[in-house]
Amino acid sequence: MGDDLGWAGPELYDKVTDHVARTHPDLLARFTELYRGPRPTMSLRAYMEQYMNRPLAERREVAARTGKALELLRERSPQGTAVYWALQHATVIDQVARFCSFRTQGAFLRDRLGRAYVSVGFTFDQGSFNSTAPDGKVRRFTSVPGRERLGDGVAYRGTCVAMAPETDHAESVRALRQLRRIRTFYAGGAALWAVSAASAGWAAPGSRQMWVAVVFLGVFTALLSMTSLWLWRQHAAHPAEPAHHAAPRKMSWRRQANA
Repeated sequence: MGDDLGWAGPELYDKVTDHVARTHPDLLARFTELYRGPRPTMSLRAYMEQYMNRPLAERREVAARTGKALELLRERSPQGTAVYWALQHATVIDQVARFCSFRTQGAFLRDRLGRAYVSVGFTFDQGSFNSTAPDGKVRRFTSVPGRERLGDGVAYRGTCVAMAPETDHAESVRALRQLRRIRTFYAGGAALWAVSAASAGWAAPGSRQMWVAVVFLGVFTALLSMTSLWLWRQHAAHPAEPAHHAAPRKMSWRRQANA
């Protein structure tokens, strides 16, 4: 598993420079120069692609400037809530710049390990997360369960392996087993009350005991029908699928993600 961090959006740079303009106007020109270049002026995807294609030496020079800005702010800032947030924003800007001043982990491992290095991407089919939308704003996204029962195939050395979520599969199996047990219980209850209703109706037609047995027979029959329907839906939603299969020799694609 790799590590990552979010980008420092333009609003962070603006908050730092606004704070400097209010409290240390003599440093504003200096901060404007130090933050020249790294402040994003485009969407996240376009910015990261453009920024990470810059020469490594240039990215290191940017990291040195953001570090100098943070140092100046620490030296000139007294204690206070506004100062705390300005320092926090400047710290994030510096951390992102320093993070981007190194070679990507995937490229480093590829050089060291050669063809022995394989990057594998993982996915999930439930839960919510915050991510940057196409418009550049951070929004909450919710995954729809059941959309990705099997992960994308990964072709490697002539074999295509599809990875299914093991935990999700185990939970589905447990749910099916529990539904089968409940169905058996309701079927037994329905049979028992059917016999009781028939016996009471034969011995004393129209009696209170007969009608009680008929009511319980209806309840257990309804529960049995509902459980059978749920079980059928579970089977339809989770059909048996192979976890992996052999791919043709001619398959040459490979799905990769930067580590």
